[in-house]
Amino acid sequence: MFSLICLCACGKETAYVSLRAGIAPSTKSYAGEKSADTFPLCWSEGDVISVNGCLSAPLGEAFDGRSEAEFRVEGASLSAPYRLLYPASAGLSSQLTFDGVLPPMYASGDAFSEPFEFHQASFGIRVSIRGDMPLNSITLEAPGGESLTGSFTLSFSDGSLTPLSGNALFTKDFASPEDISQTKTYTFFFSPGTFSEGIILRADSPYGQSRRWLFASGRELVRGKMYCLPELSFVRKPGIIYVGLEEMTETEVPFEL
Repeated sequence: MFSLICLCACGKETAYVSLRAGIAPSTKSYAGEKSADTFPLCWSEGDVISVNGCLSAPLGEAFDGRSEAEFRVEGASLSAPYRLLYPASAGLSSQLTFDGVLPPMYASGDAFSEPFEFHQASFGIRVSIRGDMPLNSITLEAPGGESLTGSFTLSFSDGSLTPLSGNALFTKDFASPEDISQTKTYTFFFSPGTFSEGIILRADSPYGQSRRWLFASGRELVRGKMYCLPELSFVRKPGIIYVGLEEMTETEVPFEL
């Protein structure tokens, strides 16, 4: 949860938005390392929010990795109720986009005189993997057809989401093969829900080898929680190795207490 204060927004004036968040490594609105019972989020250069569908200017370098940042919405004529979204949604005040990389969140209010509170719309999956083969890509799939990514209509009253163009498959392709001889950790953010047949995670090497893990069968994965998988072993074995996990082994940790 985040606090946000708009200092002005009217006519041809500029709206300045001051946002406070937990300090974390300088990665684009990304979960940092766990501290006590929190995975903190930070803001970074280039981040953009929207206010009633009006885009802010990209966040400047001065606020990269800081716990407080100031956004501008220039020349915007805004009126209550105010609907704030991240990632920004141009021309739309109630549509959130899930791309698997950024953690979607929202805030609303009727007056700029009071702070807004940003709420998480996604859940996070923390994947730690180590192996004797380089990693070419990570794919996550909901075989039951539930949406992981896509565009969703957001209800500001209760945070519920209705898929407009949901996708049950997400792939993270690396620009060059990742050396995972030492453990590497990746974090992804998806649309919450109950996954009837769980989620399959597949690791692929550039040499054609793959390995799959199944987790969260029949589980509800809720927004604002980080689910941490145990360390996965990506070892050189022939063909596709399927490993079934009866239940997801995770630490359920709020992004922000």
